[in-house]
This record gives sequence, structure tokens and C-alpha cells, in this order.
Amino acid sequence: MIPRQLLLSVRIVTLGIMSTEQILTLLIAERDRIERAIAALGGAKGGSAGRPAGAGGIRRARTPEQRQAQSEKMKQYWASRKAESSTKKAKKK
Repeated sequence: MIPRQLLLSVRIVTLGIMSTEQILTLLIAERDRIERAIAALGGAKGGSAGRPAGAGGIRRARTPEQRQAQSEKMKQYWASRKAESSTKKAKKK
């Protein structure tokens, strides 16, 4: 005898006697629906949604001259921030 839950999960309308082939056909159809749902939710491999690994793009290597120029710009930036901070502190006193 087929459990009632199985009958409901494969959407059998009649509760009469079914042949093994009919039951197998319904089970295969249900399995196919479940596989399509799994594939739609993220693939059969169980991968997570989002960007695939290694899809972040390529970072360009900077030359020593570019690194030096960036270093000087950042030193100027932080020096100006420090100067602004010290003038704000002096005004508060």
C-alpha cells in the first residue's frame, strides 16, 4: 500500500488501485519537477547564489613610479587632514 503522504505529494487524484508503471511514471514526473526547481535555485552542484569564484576581475600591477606617486599623494592628503584637525581643535579651545 502507498502511504497517503506519497499519494498527495505526487498529486494523485484518485485513490483507487494503480499499476506499478503508473506510480513510477508519477514519481519520475515529480522528480523531474524537483530537479528543475533545484536547478533554478542555484544548480545541482549546491553552489551558492552570487558571483562565481574567481569572477572578481584582474587587478593591474602598478609600476614603482606609480606606487611612489600614489604614496606622495596620500602623504599630502593625510598632512592636510592633520592640519585641518589641528586647526579645528585650536578653534574649540
